[in-house]
Amino acid sequence: MAKIAEQASALLAQASAALADGDEDVALEALVAAWRVARHDAIAAVIARLSARLEPHVAPLGGRLPEFHAAWMAMGRSGRAVYLPRLVGSVLHSTHRFGTAVVEALLARGELLSAWPADPRLAALVVEHLRRPGYESTSRSTLPFWRVLFAILGAHGDAQTLAFLQDVRFARTFRSFSDGKRRIAWFQQHADEARAELASRLGARAPAPARSALDATVAKIDKALGARAKSAP
Repeated sequence: MAKIAEQASALLAQASAALADGDEDVALEALVAAWRVARHDAIAAVIARLSARLEPHVAPLGGRLPEFHAAWMAMGRSGRAVYLPRLVGSVLHSTHRFGTAVVEALLARGELLSAWPADPRLAALVVEHLRRPGYESTSRSTLPFWRVLFAILGAHGDAQTLAFLQDVRFARTFRSFSDGKRRIAWFQQHADEARAELASRLGARAPAPARSALDATVAKIDKALGARAKSAP
């Protein structure tokens, strides 16, 4: 436990120094690395705040499928933490159309996300897509992609993700779809499986390290971030 706290403290110090230098991208990387070590909710909250500040400055992704997919994959392969919200937010782009190329590209994007290192934002971003599934984007041919996303929830989710999986009822989500019965059965089954996996993982998690020292450092970083937001919106 002491070693975990020591590693997290060192990474938080890197984040604090980067923020003082005005390098918010580097600060975000260090914060995410610290969260991977400590799995501390307070660190996750600062990550969310800094990520929301940086996201508007990330280039938008769009256009026709070939250009969009190439740009998306290049951004994804960079592995930069600042890109994650844009990647997940745009992952369904072009799925308003049917076609083999659309589905193959979609699955490739899903598999890249499934290999993304643990990040406290990932599951919440995936959940947003499950709250508002589209007709074409949840067709039978796209189910391998959604299987990957449910696996992400089981592997990367937190208590909030678990609450969503416990409450979600796809009978409401797909009630107006022409083939709703099939979709309801498939999505509910996979949500229930992800819920069971996540509940088991969270229940088996090792006790968290002592956090008093981490809390003080995180509070200082949060305060510095607030000051930057006022001086450099």
